Amino acid sequence: MNMERKNSVAMYIFTQQMHEFPHLPEYKSITSLADNNIGIDYKDNCGDNINEKNKSYAEYTKLYWIWKNAPKSDIVGFCQYRRYFWLDDVDDEMVQITKDTVAEAEPYLRTQSVSKLLQDYDILLTPLHVYTFDTVREQYGSAECTDYSHLEQLEKVIKKLSPEYYPACEQVLASHYCYTCDMFITRWAVFDAYMTWYFRICRELEKTIVVPEEPLKWRVYAFLGERMLDIFVLHHKLKYKGMPMIFINGKAEAGYSERKNEIRIDDLTYIYSLYGFNHVDEMPATCKQVMVALRHNLARLCQMHSHIYIYGAGLYGRLLNVLLAEHNRRADAFIVTHMQGNGSLTDGIKTISADNLPSIEQNGIIIIGIKDVATQKGISEKLHRDTAIHVVTYNELATWRGKE
Repeated sequence: MNMERKNSVAMYIFTQQMHEFPHLPEYKSITSLADNNIGIDYKDNCGDNINEKNKSYAEYTKLYWIWKNAPKSDIVGFCQYRRYFWLDDVDDEMVQITKDTVAEAEPYLRTQSVSKLLQDYDILLTPLHVYTFDTVREQYGSAECTDYSHLEQLEKVIKKLSPEYYPACEQVLASHYCYTCDMFITRWAVFDAYMTWYFRICRELEKTIVVPEEPLKWRVYAFLGERMLDIFVLHHKLKYKGMPMIFINGKAEAGYSERKNEIRIDDLTYIYSLYGFNHVDEMPATCKQVMVALRHNLARLCQMHSHIYIYGAGLYGRLLNVLLAEHNRRADAFIVTHMQGNGSLTDGIKTISADNLPSIEQNGIIIIGIKDVATQKGISEKLHRDTAIHVVTYNELATWRGKE
């Protein structure tokens, strides 16, 4: 997408109740409740609106109203009355910070910071949400508040109306991570394109989906929207960044790590499970150091190599792929010694046999993501002997020798 780089910023706070908001000029509140007038800047029940569908569309009735009625700004962003994007001095997107009250001195994302970030990225998203053992598809099917048949219908409609999006759809649903909360910041051109596609798909879905009567379950199109945004971003190859998020008056939710008033390494449920711990506080310092080292060294590899392959499609290899997502990257492919027992896709990434190494890009690097040190050594020696491709082992990545 070709986007002119300008700087006017409008940030909208979605709310369904009276709440304390940060009184900052670029932040405006918007509600769907007709009788909620005091202190609210906008209501989505006037002008061109779909307010009557709020039960099933939730945040998207507000997104629709802004799309159709609000003054167009160069950059537009969306947050919620309890959740805000946070400008942290730690380059770490997988965190959720808790605070008891709104304080305007806190580092909410402001015009200058947003404009600067969108010089390098096309869209800013919420913290990366990792599903430990389920794929995005499996999580949707097992969650109490969602109906798997709705996801199946979404796939069918995308394949019918937007077949060009279907590969991205399948890749997102087969992965183990996504960006949730229907919060994002981007340029108006991207917002306009996403709204156009999203509502085209949902209007078709409305012909077949029966909205449930149970509370929360009726938020059908908002839940689907969380997955559709990821599909849109992947299809258009948008350069994205997950931002830290502040959560007002509550505890961090499942899937995110929690920090309160101090900086510490977050390791997420997926990473805790790798070491057999239930929470970061139970992890010994050496394990935390491993995660610091992996993140630091993967960041360096992302800068140095345009193609990254992971040897091993087990837990360690999949962990490395999750960590690559922090740097707006995914593995080009998983490499396995034996294809038997492995599908053609792992977490939405193609899986190839070690016999096909000559087809790998020569300017790439292979990371050996296998736990056993002896196996790492054997594979590394074979790769160095048989190919000219750069190779690094998991253990080498897990050893941080400081900034260079």
